[in-house]
Amino acid sequence: MNKNLAGRMACACIVVSLIAAAANAQIEEDANLLASDGASGDVFGSSIDIGRNTVIVGARYDDDKGINSGSVYVYRRNDGSWQEQAKLVASDGAAGDRFGDFVALDRDTAIVGAPGDPYKLDSSGAAYVFHYSRGDWTEQARLVAGDGEAGDEFGQVAIDGDTVIISAQSDDERGFDSGSVYVFERNRGAWTQQAKLLASDGLPGDQFGRIAIDNKTIVVGAASADDDKIGLDTGAVYIFELQNGTWSEQAKLSASDAAAGDNFGWTVAIDGDTMVIGAIGNDQNGNNSGAAYIFARSDGNWTEQAKLSASDGAANDGFGRVAIDGKTVIVSAPRNADQGSRTSTAYVFAKTNGTWTEQAKVTTGFGAPGDSFAAPAMAGKTFVVGAGINQDDGKQLGSAYVFSLTDAEFDGIIDERDNCPTAFNPDQIDSNGDGFGDACVDPSVMISDNVDVDRTVTVGANARIRRNVIVGANTSVGSNVYLKKGVHVGADVSIGDGTKLNKDIEIGDAASIGPGVTIGRNVFVGPGTIIGANSVIGQDTVICAAAEIGPNSRIGRKNFVSALTILSPASVQNNNAGPAPDPVDCG
Repeated sequence: MNKNLAGRMACACIVVSLIAAAANAQIEEDANLLASDGASGDVFGSSIDIGRNTVIVGARYDDDKGINSGSVYVYRRNDGSWQEQAKLVASDGAAGDRFGDFVALDRDTAIVGAPGDPYKLDSSGAAYVFHYSRGDWTEQARLVAGDGEAGDEFGQVAIDGDTVIISAQSDDERGFDSGSVYVFERNRGAWTQQAKLLASDGLPGDQFGRIAIDNKTIVVGAASADDDKIGLDTGAVYIFELQNGTWSEQAKLSASDAAAGDNFGWTVAIDGDTMVIGAIGNDQNGNNSGAAYIFARSDGNWTEQAKLSASDGAANDGFGRVAIDGKTVIVSAPRNADQGSRTSTAYVFAKTNGTWTEQAKVTTGFGAPGDSFAAPAMAGKTFVVGAGINQDDGKQLGSAYVFSLTDAEFDGIIDERDNCPTAFNPDQIDSNGDGFGDACVDPSVMISDNVDVDRTVTVGANARIRRNVIVGANTSVGSNVYLKKGVHVGADVSIGDGTKLNKDIEIGDAASIGPGVTIGRNVFVGPGTIIGANSVIGQDTVICAAAEIGPNSRIGRKNFVSALTILSPASVQNNNAGPAPDPVDCG
């Protein structure tokens, strides 16, 4: 449903404290999101997630379909402004469902968990799938566990592409409240349960089910797991990987300094080969002050790399709600005792020169006890933190705060003036005078104008460009180049023959893409782009107006191809099967 509602954004009430040595490092507040029809006690902001231009916020105690039935609000960024776009409720919503207790977002798909009332015997739980197309969010599916039972509280959710994982922390398969995780896959628009994951050594009370997913790796925290040698509620984290079509447990992780009551695994987040794990009960800075641990994967093995704690941490802060994107980690502390009050705080950590260090802290300006930051979410240079019982307007309406990193590497150079905004380079050294810092481009390599690539990468034949790299306008990219997930390719770029464009790449206007190119799913191709002959275009791609697609190209299912696009001719494979991606970004 599309309510076309104007988003409410309150006054700028955020205090940003920068701890980076460089005084110019900046975080900017983009918005304070409030529900257009919010009511006291809704707990708006207790769950959140963010995509490139979309934020979803849960209000699990909203009463639209009965007391504590719950709802979810969707906000979209247009021209830098966040506006409320829709309010989602379950088609079969009922009192006590807590719809919106958990939310997850991946591009045009949102998953909403409704675990039910824990004080009733009917809280088996469910999760709802919503799809965004042509301005509307519509409910597509209701997912339940194949063996679900009353009291399981199935409903904590995570999504990556066509895979959704949903946990039931109160499932009793390995004993009372041992917990489990279910894996669902989407095929041609239909969702089916593929697997049920259990801890190999699961025990009653573990509450296995704090979840995250990235590609073929699932992370599950069991924050209440006991260790026979250490004590109760030490916590543990389990790693599952997809191999030959089967999900199997690959590792069990624990903190190097594990202690009873740490609740290691309270929240988990993963991006590629880096994982961050929260331990809200750790006593690093006093009883229950909290900590977070960084683990990195190399040759298939996960090892602890760093332990993060707040520079001003104190007892009972609860530091340990985590999010990660690339080399940036956000950790929230819902009960930070800054200046003697129990205000909520989020801390920003960045990896520079191989070391994770605290760069900034963000505190609510209201300073009201119990505002309670929830777990943060992050996408690129934008992150969002919910405050479910924030007392703006004098009521416990709840809110969500959106921030942007204007100096993502915290090197003291604002990104728009940085000759390498993807690497820590405060000295801005440019040995060959091409305008691009040595930290990004090997000085022995001359690159065309406006390029930002990882160090030592040559943008020529057979190059490999890493994920989340920006390839700027007017660049020439050679043949047989492999572009990994999350690359942004600017306008007027020429991409040579045989290049492979992986999923989630964005290609600007008027690009030229050589023949024989493979374009992965979820790619955005700007207007006026030329795609050469014999290209293969994966499903869910958006191709904007006036693009030209060469002869003998093959276009996968569920693509959006604007009017005025020239097919010369291309073979459209079942283009109308299922909902098409939303073309709104074509303008």
